Amino acid sequence: MNGTTSTRPGIQLPPELFRLPEVEARPLAPIAHLTTFRIGGPADLVLVPETRAGLEAAVVAVRRAQIPLLPIGAGSNLLVSEAGFRGVAIKIGSGLMPVRVEGDRMVADAGRTLPELMRRARKEGLAGLEFAGGIPASLGGALKMNAGAWQHEMSEIADWVLGVNLAGVVVHYRRHEIQWLYRSARFPEPIVILEGGLHLTPDDPEAIAAREDAWHDSRRATQPLGEPSAGCVFKNPPGDHASRLIDLAGLKGKRLGGAMVSPVHANFIVNEGDATSEEVMRLIAQVREQVFRVHGITLELEVQLVGLGQGG
Repeated sequence: MNGTTSTRPGIQLPPELFRLPEVEARPLAPIAHLTTFRIGGPADLVLVPETRAGLEAAVVAVRRAQIPLLPIGAGSNLLVSEAGFRGVAIKIGSGLMPVRVEGDRMVADAGRTLPELMRRARKEGLAGLEFAGGIPASLGGALKMNAGAWQHEMSEIADWVLGVNLAGVVVHYRRHEIQWLYRSARFPEPIVILEGGLHLTPDDPEAIAAREDAWHDSRRATQPLGEPSAGCVFKNPPGDHASRLIDLAGLKGKRLGGAMVSPVHANFIVNEGDATSEEVMRLIAQVREQVFRVHGITLELEVQLVGLGQGG
């Protein structure tokens, strides 16, 4: 194969992307099933690395070709347009390399889920990940978003991050080199995270399990865990909770097509089976408008949009 290949008009994909070692290439593959919302169209190409080396090679190749790249870990914070993603999506799966525990440090690839890592930490008698056990995110996504719950967040336990920059170069950043913000992290440059190191605290496994169980029970009672969603749609405004503001604005249970504001937790929009991204975006806009009308507060999105505007 010579030159480049085009899967849809407007984008050219180098042929080498289709023959990377230890990487499965899926042209025009759907990505809805790679997200917890179960919404969205195809990417021009989906790459599925089978090993940690394959992941690094795939990210480096796409970056060096200067093609738009969408890394997908657990896909738990994404809303994708029906038009899909114009570029290459890389599915960062779990278990591309063994989790390493060295004293009170844990090292894992970006695709490992937080519940997986929490269970491993408990087994090793290491505390610090209990808050994350109910967050359906990958390590890479959690570090990028500084994910958190129960007044804890990833910045408390992050030690270092390894990733690939826009030039296709592997870079390493320590915790103090990253600016940690509420539900976001600013690296010295844009990167796709390959792996991360966590600094945990030795503790009794039974005490760790007790905290995990308490938070799990609370989450199960207050969140729609069995329905497709992208988790919390909006960031909490300073000193308040988006769910409280949405609830007081009378929006719990509000439907628009197949999308609904969860009657269990007002900061979740759930896909009742056939919701489209357009319906979700229209519902987001209506929620923001009503909350501003009632409370005078503009809610900021936490969910990441792919192929869509910013809503509202």
